[in-house]
Amino acid sequence: MMLICAGGCQKLEIATGRPCAVVESRIRDYFVAKYPSFGEMVALRKEPNPVASSNKADALYKVCPVTEGMNSYAHGPYLGFVEKTEASQSTIHVVSLGLYSEKDGTCRVVARIEERKKQPSDVAARGKPITEAELQEILKRGVST
Repeated sequence: MMLICAGGCQKLEIATGRPCAVVESRIRDYFVAKYPSFGEMVALRKEPNPVASSNKADALYKVCPVTEGMNSYAHGPYLGFVEKTEASQSTIHVVSLGLYSEKDGTCRVVARIEERKKQPSDVAARGKPITEAELQEILKRGVST
């Protein structure tokens, strides 16, 4: 169920009933399949030369509409994904997916989508952001190839 949150954004919470490692992998696989530049960034993490891969990762970060980040705050998600897509020439959709580890070992996903004015530094893809139906399918079955 999509909810309205402060600031005019929409919010969705899903108790997945699955371990966070599974949820994390499925969401990452979805974005890797959707955005080749994100796939390259993920692949760079496995390279043995951190300096060379760091330089390439910096270049990819400037053209990739998806970011992934770990969180060290105790009350926040342990991992987050952010996808930016064009809503119009001057606005973008920003979808944030936060993964929260529950006490029972399962993962809760909190998705927020907002539309905001595009900033010069924003990298946004053409096309639609991840939808509620896509997210539900990914969490249920994984990514179809």
